[in-house]
Amino acid sequence: NICGVTGYQVEFTQLGSCNILDVTGIPFTKVISSPSANISLSYVFNGLTPLSSYASIGYWKVSWRPIFGSHLGTYGIAYAISVNGTAPAGMLEEPGDEMNGLGNTGNAVAANLYPNPTNGDMVNLNMTGITADNVHVRIMDSMGRVVYTNRYSVDGSLNTIVSFSKPLANGLYMVEFTSGNEVITQRMMVTK
Repeated sequence: NICGVTGYQVEFTQLGSCNILDVTGIPFTKVISSPSANISLSYVFNGLTPLSSYASIGYWKVSWRPIFGSHLGTYGIAYAISVNGTAPAGMLEEPGDEMNGLGNTGNAVAANLYPNPTNGDMVNLNMTGITADNVHVRIMDSMGRVVYTNRYSVDGSLNTIVSFSKPLANGLYMVEFTSGNEVITQRMMVTK
């Protein structure tokens, strides 16, 4: 939280790819009327209909700025994110294309975790189709705080069990797998 903040304005702009400069849409904003810096993606994309029977990835530029009463702060650094089910027709992938449009590496890169939901004590992490020699894993809570991070040496795939030193609290977490220029993010729910 930022001292004195009463809320946040978050700007979303549709991108044609994960490149922050590949702008294809008109920005829209959502307002959070709380000093807590988090936003539900279902709130942001409410009303957007998936355009296919399979979940397609849409890319978005996201910028945050604080609200101090009636005064708006300055937007911070913009980040590119990918969100399932938000791609327009021109961005839909044909069956057999690389997963998430991650580039033409010749292998389908995939990442998953289980059990999901988990009780917060441990989680199995898997990533296949890796062409780099290491994978960086970050797990973040709903406030964006990093609760776990590690770099693993790999040879084509990652299969590991993460046991947390202190059980994670109930809630939604984002698990980010980074290998070379490829980033895959999975949601993880902790329920007890």
